[in-house]
Amino acid sequence: MKIGVNTWGLSKVFKKYLRGTLKRLKEIGVDEIEPCFVLTNSFNFFKRIGFFIGLSLNGTSGSNWFYHLIDEKMRIVKEEGFNVNYVHLTFIMPDKKALGKMIPTAKELAIKYGIKGYVISLLPKDIKTAKEYLDDINKFNTELKELNCKTIYHNHSEEMDTALDFLMESIPDMYLEFDVGWSIIGSKDPLEILKKYSDRINIVHFKDVPIGENKDLSVVLGDGALDLKGVVEATKEKFLKGEIEYIIDQDVSKGDIILDIDKSIKNINKYL
Repeated sequence: MKIGVNTWGLSKVFKKYLRGTLKRLKEIGVDEIEPCFVLTNSFNFFKRIGFFIGLSLNGTSGSNWFYHLIDEKMRIVKEEGFNVNYVHLTFIMPDKKALGKMIPTAKELAIKYGIKGYVISLLPKDIKTAKEYLDDINKFNTELKELNCKTIYHNHSEEMDTALDFLMESIPDMYLEFDVGWSIIGSKDPLEILKKYSDRINIVHFKDVPIGENKDLSVVLGDGALDLKGVVEATKEKFLKGEIEYIIDQDVSKGDIILDIDKSIKNINKYL
């Protein structure tokens, strides 16, 4: 089993040279890409000019693939020999009804590309906010299930207090893409969450953070606060059987992010 990468932290290098970056990733043993889709045709909120300016300024325009560019990006990724099993739907938080508006396009792309699941992130800090998304998540989940396409929740630190448990309890057939780094920042032990949701974790997002209060997200796996050995040992049986996937999600790098990912893969492999 090989290890995948999420496109978020690769935004700058993907924007500069997508195909060349993919070739480098292939050389270090990556065989899966987890892209971020922005389905702008599904809702008007993000058609405002301010959004596109902001997207450019915050440096994520290489990682976020707008609907009109998805065919081209996916063609290149496939030509370079990568699998795309799971896809993030990004920038959906401000519109509590965004997911429902995305359903037709999400179904179209799931059929076209054989997408196994869509990953959503909503960042609710409390149960009250999480409740505002429930109807829309349920609607999205119900319709995508008809295509055997999963709805998968990705946690950040915000949900780790109460909202994650509430969402997982409220939607019992929703899966979890568990980000171990954000769990640490949210003051929750990743090993406890891995045990609690062992039957519902579909993907482990590997991210490490410094020891202490610093939220620097450029740390190579194994160099920070994460108990990498413990996480791998808790999940490797399912990973080796192909029941869950490992995705590296290093958000930024102080040097060459491909070299950082290479080191992270090697550190994971020490415990497999």
